[in-house]
Parts: sequence; structure tokens; C-alpha cells
Amino acid sequence: MSQPPSILQQRAIESITNTLKFQNEAVNNLYQQYNDNLESSYSMNQLLQSTITMYETIKSKKGKIIISGIGKSYKIANKLVATLNSLSIQSVSLHPSEALHGDLGCIENNKDCLIMVTASGNTPELINLLPHLSSELPIILLTCNKISKLSQHSQISSLIYADLPSELNENSIHGLPAPTVSTTLSLILADATILALSEMLEGDLLVRKKMFSEKHPGGSIGATLSNEFKSVPVAGITVARNPIKPISSNDFRIFRPSAVPINQPSSSTSSSSSSESLFSLGKSVAAATTMLATSSTAYSSNCSSDTDEPDIYINATPHPISRDQRQRPPIAKSIKIITYEEVFQLQELELLQWITIYDQLSIVKTNSKVDCRDIKNIYLDYCKLNEKDWAKFKWDLMKLFN
Repeated sequence: MSQPPSILQQRAIESITNTLKFQNEAVNNLYQQYNDNLESSYSMNQLLQSTITMYETIKSKKGKIIISGIGKSYKIANKLVATLNSLSIQSVSLHPSEALHGDLGCIENNKDCLIMVTASGNTPELINLLPHLSSELPIILLTCNKISKLSQHSQISSLIYADLPSELNENSIHGLPAPTVSTTLSLILADATILALSEMLEGDLLVRKKMFSEKHPGGSIGATLSNEFKSVPVAGITVARNPIKPISSNDFRIFRPSAVPINQPSSSTSSSSSSESLFSLGKSVAAATTMLATSSTAYSSNCSSDTDEPDIYINATPHPISRDQRQRPPIAKSIKIITYEEVFQLQELELLQWITIYDQLSIVKTNSKVDCRDIKNIYLDYCKLNEKDWAKFKWDLMKLFN
């Protein structure tokens, strides 16, 4: 059996390692795209809007996600459809040519959304499809080109944008435009978005794994999941979302409020005080008020020599509950009903108002809700960051709804 000359083998190895090097740089650039403050604001806002569109399609409208592309992009579309269906998210592929010969009938304009896959954003077959699509149909563009005919078209509602610098594209690496790097980036970003969508639709990992096992019984994946859920009833599983933790003595801690002068304005106070300081102050006051109102407290007669502040202790001694207290109905939680569009356009001051006034946020016409205490936690983490990215915060907020 004849073998290629050693010099050709060496060239092949060098070509492969060179391709891997550039692919790695392209993927790293994609990661930086969604973590760099200058670029991520646009990219993250577009991605957030795209994810909201897909979520509402499945959750609110009970529709399906249709994915279309031509050439290699159509093969990516088929792969993404398969991934969505395996996660119990209804999806179908649509070939642009077949669409004009009757397959447009698969689209329900008031329920579905359409994702067009094109690295360049200038695919003629997809552009020619637009006049035959209803203006009611939300269209998302999965692309590697920020400025293109499709990205600037009025019927495109948002982008899933994977930036591919010219020095890392196929022409620069190989000297010919064979889709390789662009398909890799498109697939990576689309897969990540689909997994995030799956988490938004079902927040419990165990439930998601059970659903996935039912849709994927074959192969080694199916065998592994089948063994994992062998003892679980076919009808479903019961998951304790908020197990009750036994109360220990560690749960009763000393609370020492910060010294806040009354009727003595600070010289550093100004209208431009950071929202972080306001939020921290509000949190301290709210915590102190709650403890004073709901707990029996004992005040130490001795004050700290440093601060002259009394220590506040929570009295953990149980008290008899009166009949009136036993019969008193629970206080209803205050809930703010919002839309995903409001989350997408949310400003920081408005968020602070919501989490101060309400106990929960709930998405209209869905069962999706989030406790404002959880929002406060991620907001506090956000305030501690040196470089704040509000678009990324909204993305984290979206993932809290379940």
C-alpha cells in the first residue's frame, strides 16, 4: 500500500495544527465578545431579545421554532432542530427553496418564530424568502456579520451574533472560503443559547434530565440516563425545590446596624450617590426594621467603646401563640406583573423600585416568576463588580424566572 511522502504528511500536520490554532483564537474572541463591556452591550442585548422571542414562542404562544438556511447553514439548522426536539422544545427545519413550493404552510404566524442561519447575512435565498413571510412572524438572524442586508432588514427582529474578525475567517486561514470557522462559531453560540432557553423553560435540572431521557432512549446516552432513572416512576418525578433546613443555633446571629446619623446630613452626600450605596443602606434599614418588628429583642445596657451602638439580639425563646394569631390568614405576597419586553428594556433605577416594593415578579400569561430576594442577591453581586455590564445582568435576571 502506497503512502504519501513524508513531506506531505508533515505539511498535513502543520495545516491541522494551524487550523486548530486559529479556531481556538476565534472561539476565544467569541467568549470575549460577550464579556467585553464595549462590545457585549450590543451583542448581549440582541441575544437577550432573541432568547425572549424564543421563550415566548414556546411558553406563551405554544408555538414552535422554525430554522432555515441554505448549504452548510441548512445542515446547521437541521442539527439545531434535532437538539431542540431532544430537549422537548418543538422545532422544525425549513429549506428556503422548498418553502416557496408549499412548505411555507408549516408556519403559524401568530405562534411561531423563525431563525435564519447565514454567516454572511447576505444569502440570496433567504432574502428572497422575506416578501413571502408575514410581518407578524418574529425573525431571528444567526450570523457572523453585524452589518449585512439581512441584519439591516426591517423584518429581522434581533440577532444571535457570533463575531468573526477578518484575520480569523476562512480566507485568511486557508486561502479559500470553505465554511469551517464560521460554522463552528455559529454552532457553539446557537447551542449555548438553546441550553439557556431549556433552563428558562424548566429550572429544575433533574426534571430536564428526566425529560431528555424520555426523548433520547437510544445509544449510550439513553442507556446511561435509563439506568439513572430506573427507579423513578414513568408518570413523572417529584422534586423538593425548597427543602426545609433544620434550624440550628447558628441561625440566630447578632445584628449590628451601621451608624447612620439622624438629622445630620453628611458632607459627602450628593444627588449623584451610587445606586449601590442606596441599595445597601435600604437593605440595612429594611433588615433592622424587620427584626425589630417581628422579633422580641433585648438591648444590651453596655455600648461598644468604638461605636456607642447597642447590640441587638434576637430572642429565640418560643412564646405561646394565641388563638387569634393561629387563625390569622397569611399575608398575601405583593406581585409585580411584567412582560419580557419590560425586562429587556429594564433600567437600574426601575429594578430597585421593583425589588423594594414587591415580593415577586411574574411574567404575564405564564407561570414564570422570581422572588425579589433572589434578584437582590444577584444585584448585590453585580454591584461588587469593577466593570459592570447591565446587559449581562439582565441576562442573569432572565434565567431566574422559572
